[in-house]
Amino acid sequence: MKWQTQSMGELCQIKAGGTPSRSNSANFDGTIPWVKISDMRKGRIEHTEEHISELGLANSAAKIHPPGTLLLSIFGTVGRTAVLEIAASTNQAVVAIGPRDTKVLDVNYLRLYLDLSVGKLKSIARGVAQSNLNLEILRAVEIPLPPIREQRRIASILEKIEVAQNKVASAMATLSDLESALFEWSFGHPVRNEKKFPTAPLGALLSNIDSGHSPVCMDRPALEGEWGVLKLSAISSGRYVPENNKALLADTVPSVRNLVEVGDILVVRKNTPQLVGASVFVGTESARKLLPDLMFRLVVRDESIVLKRFIQRQLAHESQRQAMQALSGGAVASMSNISKEKLRGLSVLVPPIDLQRDFAEALVRLARVERLHKSRLAQLAEAKAQILEEFFGGN
Repeated sequence: MKWQTQSMGELCQIKAGGTPSRSNSANFDGTIPWVKISDMRKGRIEHTEEHISELGLANSAAKIHPPGTLLLSIFGTVGRTAVLEIAASTNQAVVAIGPRDTKVLDVNYLRLYLDLSVGKLKSIARGVAQSNLNLEILRAVEIPLPPIREQRRIASILEKIEVAQNKVASAMATLSDLESALFEWSFGHPVRNEKKFPTAPLGALLSNIDSGHSPVCMDRPALEGEWGVLKLSAISSGRYVPENNKALLADTVPSVRNLVEVGDILVVRKNTPQLVGASVFVGTESARKLLPDLMFRLVVRDESIVLKRFIQRQLAHESQRQAMQALSGGAVASMSNISKEKLRGLSVLVPPIDLQRDFAEALVRLARVERLHKSRLAQLAEAKAQILEEFFGGN
């Protein structure tokens, strides 16, 4: 449906955030919630990781915004939105948007429209220094304006879908917690080894640690039939997300030895200290995806001694992640790198193979449930896209 549009600057007040100097500790650890982009993942903000003080507020461009204010990220991760449920300030990467007249523009409708427009916003940001949006650009964004009652109806429908999406995502997060709990119930703490299982250096259980390669790629994911090189985000969450890749240039010959296949164990070898050592077991087919140079592939020597699924899940345990991080080094504090030699020396549990098989079978059952959740998320995303097309296809 075609509706009249009006610029966001005419419809809203848009205010930048601010960051107090961290050199003065008195600016922080106060009582004023201070929103960063990482606080905005769930679309509603009820609490923040950090707080600033009254002094920090006075010594920066930060302002306190009332509940109901829409927030939009404009630096780095461009286009993330959330609505305040509490009074809060924001850092300089987040702007606060408030409708001038709530009888003309509904804030929840505006958030959902901006979510729909995130691709356009990112495209605009790429044309600006350091991929940022500024207030001038935002004020020029045109917003379709159906009657306020229709705005609220649209927002209500789409928010119900978002609630369902959040519930499914929460269930998927619970599955990850179940995997960790199941591992500790079966094998205990892998570093303390209270159950006194035999141990061995990881290298003794492997026939090889494969290195990948990162050729020049396109700045987009591979399309069907194209080859793609995995990005670190494909495994850094602890879940295999093959969609996070960069398409190989059409004239580049793919290295078949770097092809990622079902049953592979992939490990991040170089990243921030918090993410180095992240690993996944590739449990689903992902055609034409290649191993990058920032990952290792662990090749298990003999599955009659240790199972691939067991090794990966053990490496994913928090204590083993910390052990790998302790083995890593780097020239700068922001990036860590673990060598093959040090990774081979990591001590791991080698419990009886029957216990490993029981554990692996339980993981397979949990993986089936996870696939059902992913399918449900895909269905909800499709339903949302269809509704958005119905409402905004003509604008």
